[in-house]
Amino acid sequence: MVDTSYECTTSKVFKVFVVRIPVGIAYSSDVRKAMYLSKEAAKQTTRIIQEPPPRCLLVAFGESSIDLELGAWISDPDNGVKNVKSDVLLKIWETFQEQGGEIPFPRRGIHLRTRPTETGGMAGGQQETPLR
Repeated sequence: MVDTSYECTTSKVFKVFVVRIPVGIAYSSDVRKAMYLSKEAAKQTTRIIQEPPPRCLLVAFGESSIDLELGAWISDPDNGVKNVKSDVLLKIWETFQEQGGEIPFPRRGIHLRTRPTETGGMAGGQQETPLR
């Protein structure tokens, strides 16, 4: 998603665009540290401008992750937006790997229940009746 904003000075108007980047972190993560590392990763990405600085917000408690949103500004969207997003995400990945951060993935469990044999395998003691 790309939003447009205008920054005005006395002589001209500069068009800058914010790139919004979702980042999911594990529930066991230090949220403030992850937010700081995400902003630092954006600052180290070539096409991200330094003013206004990147911002990171906690936006949701997801099913498998704490969801952050990193907003970083670029001034040259004609050179592509997804490639900048990819560069920032790669830098976040590398930074989290170095710092011990965890990017979660969904985990699913299957719970199998057995029915008591004395009930014919049916709950509540109901017996199966054969179809005739």
